[in-house]
Amino acid sequence: MNFTKEQQKAIDIRERNLLVAAAAGSGKTAVLVNRILKIVTEGEHPADIDRLLVMTFTKAAAAQMRERIETALQEKLDGDPFNEHLQKQMILIHTADITTIDSFCMSVLRNHFSEIDLDPAFRVADEGELKLMRQDILEKVLEEAYQEKTESFLSFIESFSAKKNDVNVIEAVEQLYQYSQSKPFPGFWLDSCDGNYQFDSEEELLSKPFMQEIFVRMQENMQEILRYAKQNLSLCLAEGGPYMYEKAVRSDLASIEYLARCKSIQELGRGFATLTYETLSRKSDPQVDIRKKEEVKSIRASIKKMLETVKNRYFYTDLSQMAADMAACRRNAEELVRLTRRFSQEFTQAKRKKNIVDFGDLEHLALEILLEELPDGGYGPSHTALEYRDFYEEILVDEYQDSNMVQEYLLNAVSKEENGRRNLFMVGDVKQSIYKFRLACPEIFMEKYDAYETHEEAEGDLRIDLHQNFRSRREVIDTVNFIFSQLMQKEVGGITYDEAAALVTGADFREPACGEKPYESELLLIGEDEEKEIGSKELEARAVAKRIKELVGAFPVGARGQEEQRMADYSDIVILLRSNAGWDEIFKKVLQEEGIPVSVTSKTGYFSSLEIVTLLDFLTLLDNPRNDCVLAAVMKSLFGGFSDEELARIRCHTPEGSFFEAVEADETEKTAAFRNRIAEYRAILSYTPIHELLQKIIRDFRYDYFISAMPRGAMRVANVNILLKKAADFEKTSYKGLFHFARYIEQLKKYEVDYGEANLLGENENCVRIMSIHKSKGLEFPICFLCGMSKRFNRMDFHKAMILDADEGIAMNYVNPKLRVRESTILKNAIIEKQMYESMGEELRVLYVAMTRAEEKLIMTGTVPFRTFEKKIGELAAECRIQEGVSLQSGTILRAGTFLDLILLALLRNQAANGLCEYADLVPNQEDGLYRACVPVSIQVTDLMQMTEVELTEQVRHHMAKQELLSVEEDRAYSEETEASLLKHFSYVYPYEQSGAVYTKVSVSDLKLKHMKEEDEEVFALVTEEEEILPRFMRKEQKGGIGGAARGTIYHKVMELCDFTISAGSDRIEDMLQKMITDGFLTEEELAVVRRSDIAAFFRTSLAGRMGTAQRAGRLFKEQPFVLGRPASEVDPEFSGEETILIQGIIDVWFEEEDGLVVADYKTDRVDTKEDLGLRYQVQLDYYAKALEQLTGKRVKEKILYSFALGCEISL
Repeated sequence: MNFTKEQQKAIDIRERNLLVAAAAGSGKTAVLVNRILKIVTEGEHPADIDRLLVMTFTKAAAAQMRERIETALQEKLDGDPFNEHLQKQMILIHTADITTIDSFCMSVLRNHFSEIDLDPAFRVADEGELKLMRQDILEKVLEEAYQEKTESFLSFIESFSAKKNDVNVIEAVEQLYQYSQSKPFPGFWLDSCDGNYQFDSEEELLSKPFMQEIFVRMQENMQEILRYAKQNLSLCLAEGGPYMYEKAVRSDLASIEYLARCKSIQELGRGFATLTYETLSRKSDPQVDIRKKEEVKSIRASIKKMLETVKNRYFYTDLSQMAADMAACRRNAEELVRLTRRFSQEFTQAKRKKNIVDFGDLEHLALEILLEELPDGGYGPSHTALEYRDFYEEILVDEYQDSNMVQEYLLNAVSKEENGRRNLFMVGDVKQSIYKFRLACPEIFMEKYDAYETHEEAEGDLRIDLHQNFRSRREVIDTVNFIFSQLMQKEVGGITYDEAAALVTGADFREPACGEKPYESELLLIGEDEEKEIGSKELEARAVAKRIKELVGAFPVGARGQEEQRMADYSDIVILLRSNAGWDEIFKKVLQEEGIPVSVTSKTGYFSSLEIVTLLDFLTLLDNPRNDCVLAAVMKSLFGGFSDEELARIRCHTPEGSFFEAVEADETEKTAAFRNRIAEYRAILSYTPIHELLQKIIRDFRYDYFISAMPRGAMRVANVNILLKKAADFEKTSYKGLFHFARYIEQLKKYEVDYGEANLLGENENCVRIMSIHKSKGLEFPICFLCGMSKRFNRMDFHKAMILDADEGIAMNYVNPKLRVRESTILKNAIIEKQMYESMGEELRVLYVAMTRAEEKLIMTGTVPFRTFEKKIGELAAECRIQEGVSLQSGTILRAGTFLDLILLALLRNQAANGLCEYADLVPNQEDGLYRACVPVSIQVTDLMQMTEVELTEQVRHHMAKQELLSVEEDRAYSEETEASLLKHFSYVYPYEQSGAVYTKVSVSDLKLKHMKEEDEEVFALVTEEEEILPRFMRKEQKGGIGGAARGTIYHKVMELCDFTISAGSDRIEDMLQKMITDGFLTEEELAVVRRSDIAAFFRTSLAGRMGTAQRAGRLFKEQPFVLGRPASEVDPEFSGEETILIQGIIDVWFEEEDGLVVADYKTDRVDTKEDLGLRYQVQLDYYAKALEQLTGKRVKEKILYSFALGCEISL
């Protein structure tokens, strides 16, 4: 393998601590493997592989690393089979410390348990077991505290507890405990985490580091707002600018300049207290550019919003009140720490008593073994740590950006640095640090990144940058670089995305033909369905499915190096989501409907799967037969076999009391057998392990056969096998019995410890993969869809009553016990702002990981509401105009609410977004230095109509072909010889043929169709109310009966039930429609077919007003049936004689006015013009009028059609 100069340096350099900043696709794993290989095979005295400590963060990565090293060693041994050293390495590789950090800590404990009085038979507890233990101990601690009734505890409970329970208190204690466990010395951190509440004066509060940080951030905010104000003044003074706004804008600028000059928080507070805004002039001038005028107003609104944010965050009251609020929180913070310490001690004792540890214990107990407290304070390596230092020649750490401080202490304890030898090799990429939620600390990586030398000649620790990407095409890399050079910076993201951090194309792909751009990245924006008939997620999934169909079999992939190019298959495609929850099942369903094979990689859905819910319900019933909901569910399932009618009969027989009592009172043979069966299972609970009980249930009811016959049967059986394994694991815990197993499962559900449904698809299956961005880390795909980009960032944590910070400790709300109101404190607001930067940095890194998964094609998708999209583009474009230099201002990035906002902010500065600017009636900013940059991104905007255009065209083509076949002329269809032969055989004429053809009875609809066919054969054949041309996915309900004709029937039913005396307000109409469901006239499914806008539009017509007037007078009649007798010759000129034909029909609605009757009919046909509809239904309305005149003896003065498709009434 040929390595780059930088890669070779990372492989070769020794005797120095090395930090390898390896960008995405830069071959870091190959570098790591080859460095290890060189250490153990080359040089005068090569090391044994068991003298290396290689640590990574997952077992899969460790196993893959071991396999690669073993393969490389075997290749060398094949070339030198008698090399004893290589033979030895092949033996040692199986016991070498190529491991996770947890496994290394486990090894330390197993080998040195006696140093901390740990029983050597300890085991790592199951997560569900630990949650049960924590719950029990927390309840015990709170119960004891209630018994003690200290004033501080009762005050804390009053401030923090929910109305009916202590769930908030329990969550706060557990949150603080878990957070402290990410620190090397949890007890020390707990002692200091309430330090910001320890002050005796306002001056002392002002001297706190967090207050100084507030002032620094506010100065940065003021400088940013000042740039906005200066830009606004420039717009006013520009040619065609709104000069009449200059006075107000200059006043804004003066106020902001004063705030930017303030030297203290107190001075800033006084400035904000007196801040006012002048009213903009109302002068009008046609010479002023309306776009510049609107832009000035938009920027001014942004300035006001930013100033209000600062004021509400830090100057919501005076300093003395802020200090008083903080002081009032002091006792609550101290009590929370006391409770947490008490819980921690009791939890630790309980674990020791049961001889179990958790993963946090592994690290902390290993630290306890490897470190010892020094006489003068601090910690140093223990004698055990010194032994490890002597033993390990080098320590190599993969994914170093995801380390935390506990792991950093562990590494320092066993490295040789303090002994004068530098033997740490750390590789990672801070741009891919996406585990902040697991309390990863990318700042550790960045501290070394900034401190280490970058020149090999310099002494000391060295940093090597690997930025050549061997994974992706140039188009993908250029897209990533263009976007992140603007978004990622030191303040937001942890690193400045400069030339040292940017990706460089390293892969050798075959270039497309000149002028072709098949590999350019795409941003696909899908307009939301304004009728809301299709949800935005489903709409996006439809657009993605359409694009996948276009790519598969037509898009060239695999042209890297000497590879043969081929056409894309389903397995080349991945769909990445920020979070699977609420998205993956919709995408899976849509893709399956479109005939696209798909696999979902998810850790959710297991506990909601039918086969698991049913089994768990049965276990719950065995534990507590009086649970009515579970009892009814089990009786209706396979385990009971009762129908809805049978359950209703049982309840009706005993209407009083619980359902359990009704079942007990029922004397039917089937119910008695069910009770006996439950009793038999309950009788064996006390001595039967849970997994054996489950096996017996499955065997007795042949449950595995039952679920295997259901759709996705193999997966359901696999899910049940997972439950059996978890039940067996539960038996190994310290908890026993069905009651505790039920609790165990409930805790797993509550804390979302899901296992995901069993995945039976192999890696080589030809299907589209759907997975979360986190799950995709380390993987690569030829075609990558990044979907759900309009999903808003999750910032719910900022609204919690308590927030924790590594540096500032606890921040909580102030609770006024008299007014019973909760308010944020200045400390909490400061931490929120700090963590908003950290949170946005995490989102940027997640976005970077997602975009760099693509090898050849990157497609980003998101939905946009067309009604507000133009305004949104205008706001983002205004933000872009304020920027100076390449990087966007941190405040601009912080205000983004979605991935799509971030992408648009970057692209709107470039000519690639000219189409969007034109859409929003904006002039692109060609003065921006990034405007003319070559960015391989195409932006496409589509909607439901465009997405379905191809399919609709195909349907119309099919119908036209059918019509062409039906209208073939006779002389072209048959030869003369064939005609003569047929006439000879079928020449007999029945003498009364005409009378036999006369109808006895005919419906008005039949006559209407006959008339339509005569008048316009093509219209009749192509488009009727019974057969609508719709995209396939919009017709999916037809399987259940709601097709085109059924839709028309539902509309007629709604109109029959409407009260036309109500106002046309949307709320009143919606209430009326919902009442149709509650009254049992319509189902939810049926009403879902009806567009609310259609009904609202009708209520706004003059026809609806006239009908309302008639209804109040008692002169409105709906769904009027009739039978009308007419001569046969009148019905059809082909008939002679005076036979009478009965014409039957139902009039939708008619009403009486002073000068005659009005008959009306509702139509849902899809037509182009009113004339087409009138021609189609003229005959039908004529017969309605004749029937009505014959029935009432009064004149019909007007015949009206109402078209829901056209939204208008048509007089005939």
